[in-house]
Amino acid sequence: MKKLIIYSVLTLAIASNLFSQWEPANNGLTADLVKKFAIINNNIYAGTDNGLFFSTDNGNSWTKTKNLPEKGVWAFALTGKNFFVGTVDGIFLSTDNGNTWTSKNNGLTTKNIWSLIIIEDKIFAGTAGGGVFISENNGDSWSSKNNGLKATHINALDVSGNNIYAGTWGNGVFISNDKANTWIEKNNGLTSLFVQTLTVNGNNIFVGTFDKGVFLSTDNGNSWTNKNDGLSHPCVTTIEKAGNIIFVGMNGGGICISTNNGNTWIEKNSGLTTKEVMSLVIKGEYVFAGTYQKGIFRAKLSDFGITNVQEEFSNQTANRLISPNPASDYIEINYHNFTQKEAKEIKTYNAFGECVMTVGAIHELPQKRIDISHLPAGVNFVRFGNFTETFVVSR
Repeated sequence: MKKLIIYSVLTLAIASNLFSQWEPANNGLTADLVKKFAIINNNIYAGTDNGLFFSTDNGNSWTKTKNLPEKGVWAFALTGKNFFVGTVDGIFLSTDNGNTWTSKNNGLTTKNIWSLIIIEDKIFAGTAGGGVFISENNGDSWSSKNNGLKATHINALDVSGNNIYAGTWGNGVFISNDKANTWIEKNNGLTSLFVQTLTVNGNNIFVGTFDKGVFLSTDNGNSWTNKNDGLSHPCVTTIEKAGNIIFVGMNGGGICISTNNGNTWIEKNSGLTTKEVMSLVIKGEYVFAGTYQKGIFRAKLSDFGITNVQEEFSNQTANRLISPNPASDYIEINYHNFTQKEAKEIKTYNAFGECVMTVGAIHELPQKRIDISHLPAGVNFVRFGNFTETFVVSR
């Protein structure tokens, strides 16, 4: 519980003048490039240029997944027991926690997969050369979904509510509000169209570009503002967000953090032996960074200057949408704190953007109790009207 409380209030106590201390975490890892992370069933998965690795002990040791081609693994998606990975040789599915894998490429015109998301019972794949594909039968067959999409190389996909966001190589950002049947270009103010990463959190859309740093949109992509004050390098490869703390990894600049929604950045590279950072993920009390040629590094969140955690957590709960947080059996939605009369549903998403639960909203009551006893441990997001808040399931 202590670790989860620390994570929940990460946003409340960063001391900007302290240095984070990164340390190598490479025991058992044999890869030059760590491109992607995922947290599944409390394990960390690392997609690399030498296949898929996982750690069950917070990065102290890594084990290579068997029976998967020893090629680049660039994307993950999870729904129930179905674990999909996107590789340079197509999409593979495991239903037994990665012990065995089945190829799922029927209908794909290109097998170089760079991004995966799941929305309800639909799987979306972003490819290098073929645009976006969709499967509505658990990956058994795929069809292209490129109407209005000028790009063929899709580096990033994300979802918020009914919107799907695509970050492309050379054509900027596109949005679909009809499950990828049509796409609309959204590049006003985006001075680099080479988008390498894209993250949606509530009303904020952050993109990291190849040559112009970070951009932020607060109006669903209608306009973009450059957010590079203090950023150590313009080639942004990965963005990880927890509350109002943003971590960015850069190919050439290492890692920076922002505590004010990207208005200013602070370099946090103490202990890193390379500044070629390709991926980031937060798990419990740790932040993990995947790099090129130097493997994986980790740092404790406490190394970033978190203090008086328990007291500050208690002071903030009165104005939260969700309580308790962290939680194990149930959460309560406090209507009187966040009035969203137009919202008819409360939706819960996991860290992959998959909608895992939908319940009706009853505004006549002061709060709504929701059973979460069936959800696995980890970070989830509740969306209620135009408001999104993070909560942590503790097991």
